[in-house]
Amino acid sequence: GRVPGATGVWIGDRKVAAIGVRISGGVATHGVALNVDPDLSKFRDIVPCGITDKEVTSVWRELGGRGPTAEETGDRLLRRLAALLGSPGGGFSPLSPPEMGEVEGFARRVAPGASFSVE
Repeated sequence: GRVPGATGVWIGDRKVAAIGVRISGGVATHGVALNVDPDLSKFRDIVPCGITDKEVTSVWRELGGRGPTAEETGDRLLRRLAALLGSPGGGFSPLSPPEMGEVEGFARRVAPGASFSVE
């Protein structure tokens, strides 16, 4: 679902996924985060996405403590995104640590001071 004026994917007034796009200095960055089965207690220590009056939830919480694994969900999400973006054979593959290092090194050269998080 949607919450007026807020980005992301919502179940009622609980945020289950974050979606972001930013263009700065001519460089576009984007991201998707789906809370499959995180430790939701960690969200008590932060203000996720700057939203102070809403709750964060997970797929597992909303399904009563059961659901697909993060790996299963990631595989399905990548296949669906690939199909939507015109690459029905998959078209996506995870980067190895050395490849990710190369990407981060390049990004730091073109966007000094940027921060990166890879999981």
